[in-house]
Amino acid sequence: MRISVRLEYNSSYMKSLAFITFLALCLPFLLSSCQREQAESALDGVGDKLNQGYQYARDSAKEIPGKAEELSESAAREVSKLHSLEYKVFELDKSTDSFEIERKLATLGLERWDCFFVRERFDSLQFFCKRHPKTLLRYLPRVF
Repeated sequence: MRISVRLEYNSSYMKSLAFITFLALCLPFLLSSCQREQAESALDGVGDKLNQGYQYARDSAKEIPGKAEELSESAAREVSKLHSLEYKVFELDKSTDSFEIERKLATLGLERWDCFFVRERFDSLQFFCKRHPKTLLRYLPRVF
């Protein structure tokens, strides 16, 4: 069984936050290069846009606590993947040539499968493989 989890961030909230930050950083430079009259005309719509961006960001931030339980469950599933394995068993006829077996094992290796045991049966070979489920947490450095 494979569970896929994708954490989604509120992109509109992030865009508004980036816009407000951009305006806050660029506004002093714009004002310093303008004459007083030009500065006043430049500021006419900026205050309204900043207020609209702030209101939008604040409204978007109110949605975050409602998703806390969903994010908590998603995080718990990702952590559980660190300590679990997926297994796969497949069979090939004994008459299969070694080139075909190597090709099959190479294909499984590309999918991160590690074959750890081969059992001989009457007319076939059983291959037992395992792998860790995909999770981005594997790429984080260990802190503890």
